[in-house]
Amino acid sequence: MAEQVRLELVVVDKTGAALGKAKGNVEGLNKSLGRTRSLAKLAAGALIAIGTAGVVRGLVNTIRTFEDLRATLVTVEGSVQAAGKSFNLIKEFTAGTTFQLDEVTNAFITFRNAGLVPTEQFMLNIGNIAAGMGRRLDDVAKAVFNATTGEFEMLKQLGIKVKTESDKLKVIFRGTTTEIRNNGIDIVNLVEEIGAKEFKGGIERSAKTLSGAFSNLQDAVAIAADEVGEGGL
Repeated sequence: MAEQVRLELVVVDKTGAALGKAKGNVEGLNKSLGRTRSLAKLAAGALIAIGTAGVVRGLVNTIRTFEDLRATLVTVEGSVQAAGKSFNLIKEFTAGTTFQLDEVTNAFITFRNAGLVPTEQFMLNIGNIAAGMGRRLDDVAKAVFNATTGEFEMLKQLGIKVKTESDKLKVIFRGTTTEIRNNGIDIVNLVEEIGAKEFKGGIERSAKTLSGAFSNLQDAVAIAADEVGEGGL
């Protein structure tokens, strides 16, 4: 009888200890979960803060970029009014193409530095070459600028070969040779003609691709950021 009582006491003690341990584990788990939830909340708050800071930083950088481009346009055009008019043309052209606002602005400035007056149609013709060849518009603008100074290496990269023969230029594109006078205006006119005829629809085709859709989205964001900056930020 005494042995049976001791056995029951031992069983009760072990059971009680096990229950106590289990209770302690549960309480510890709840505390751990509580800490985890707190950490999760802190992490979420930090991510939101980081995300917001990133958006603001991107916004400010975009505004600064376009302020710098505007300042350059003022120098090139000679007045704030003329620069504003040119920038409006640039934004309208950008909105209808897959090119980014900064590269269109840089291309426009390059054309003006070459002594050209880039109309929307001119930009479209040159832009078709850029889109058709998968190049940046400002890179093609540099090729045009270089051509006006007698340097044709960048045109060659676009498939346009130029041979100098005294006061003449032989321009070869896709097996067709065209002879023109050896001057900047004639070579620019011919390059524009190539863009209008041989690369017609290049921008439209580019816009229908997934890359074109993302590019247009970036354009919209950049233009919106610029307008926020113009609004006073």
